[in-house]
Amino acid sequence: MNANAPFPIDIRLVQIIRKFALLVILVVGIIFAILTDSNWPAHSAARETIEISGLLLIVGCIVGRIYCTLYIGGKKATELVTTGPYSLCRNPLYFFSIMGAVGIGAQQGSITLAVSTGLVIYCLFLLVIFKEESFLENRFGRKFAAYKNRVPRLLPQLSLWKEVDGPINLHPSLVRTTALDACIILLWLPIAELLEHLHAAGALPVMFELP
Repeated sequence: MNANAPFPIDIRLVQIIRKFALLVILVVGIIFAILTDSNWPAHSAARETIEISGLLLIVGCIVGRIYCTLYIGGKKATELVTTGPYSLCRNPLYFFSIMGAVGIGAQQGSITLAVSTGLVIYCLFLLVIFKEESFLENRFGRKFAAYKNRVPRLLPQLSLWKEVDGPINLHPSLVRTTALDACIILLWLPIAELLEHLHAAGALPVMFELP
């Protein structure tokens, strides 16, 4: 299809819907976290291992999202980026976001909550990915079709790595915005720690205990 043809999908509207849905999930998640706790004892080796693993996933999410923005920043609707992290999978930003979601769930010391959080965010992003891919198919035609056939949608394939030829055109403001957005999830660390102490002290009722 002609790259200058009208876009059949409002990509900005898709992103607004995505952010609104994430906000709703965040609010529901906070309420759920207040009412639930891990059935692993506080400060036990198993619980500490789960929480540390979650922290590592959150850090990976932040670093990964910033790295992706170095390549895609300001180009999402105007250029088909197929190098760097976008040579490993078509949606590395969403991959790292799901990683961060699993990490947030793990901060409650629960494997069940970590996996559930990741699955919820995965389902949400999958709907957005379908819309965005429809947009890209109309925008870039055969070029995107070839890219789609070569590179997996979400799970990175390291053997496909391809570096960009020449310098990267950086957008510092977009990188900074992505960094700030990603670092917001770090705020969940002290919140999760506070909830753990309140649950242990009996100051907050625990309606469900999850492994």
